[in-house]
Amino acid sequence: MPSETGPSETVPNATPSRVWPGGITQSGGDFTVDAELVAPELGLSPDAFWQALQSGAISSVVERGEGEHLGSTRLTLRYFARSWCATLQE
Repeated sequence: MPSETGPSETVPNATPSRVWPGGITQSGGDFTVDAELVAPELGLSPDAFWQALQSGAISSVVERGEGEHLGSTRLTLRYFARSWCATLQE
């Protein structure tokens, strides 16, 4: 999910293995979601999103499909009663 870096910072030597439409990047088993994409869905500005993320008010879950759902991944971010979800298909 979102990394510890700010919205415009990059992680040294991190080469994305896949860039998904809409500002989602996958590097190995980790995902980074663009704050500009998800913040409004959670009722936040990008700056407020980063503050909430750093304070632990935002939680994230990555679910990998099994069986008939093999090859799909669901990303969910939660902020109190609001949530944002994306399902990615290989």
